[in-house]
Amino acid sequence: MDYYHFCKSIIISGCIFCLPYTSHASENHISLKKAIVTKLITVNAISNGGACGKSLKLGLKNNTKSEITVDIDAGLIFKPSDTVYQDLVVLGNETIVLAPAANKDTSLQTFCGKSYGRGPLRNLSYHYWKQGDSNLIKMLCYVKANNIDIHLAQKAVWIFTNSHCLNSVYSSDYPRMS
Repeated sequence: MDYYHFCKSIIISGCIFCLPYTSHASENHISLKKAIVTKLITVNAISNGGACGKSLKLGLKNNTKSEITVDIDAGLIFKPSDTVYQDLVVLGNETIVLAPAANKDTSLQTFCGKSYGRGPLRNLSYHYWKQGDSNLIKMLCYVKANNIDIHLAQKAVWIFTNSHCLNSVYSSDYPRMS
């Protein structure tokens, strides 16, 4: 066997060896939305009180025998058990690692999704409802990437969830962010 064919066989063997590893790694990295739908994890969502801040505590339970890396999607909307209270819209773009069959709590940055609803009480139960549209998701990603003031971001969320006017997203304290 000449040098060229020897190197080629080494490269092919290396690629075949790596395939199961990369496939296995990608199977254990999943979005929260998909993990909930496929029941890889169970979520218990409880309000910390308030709507604009780290207002939603998620209790995550890994239902598998493998470690899972969960990406928190931007724009996930959680509904309260009592609908007179705010829906909570998750800022997202965070990652949580769950050990096999383990539980982990995390509090997420949220915004209220109903400008006309009451502020959530502490320990109010929530459930995952849906993910907002692509424009809400893009806006939340922009907010996160550019460290936009959360009060301006809250006004922007209401554009998508309650049809508020675009000119409502302004603050004389933050004219460049507005």
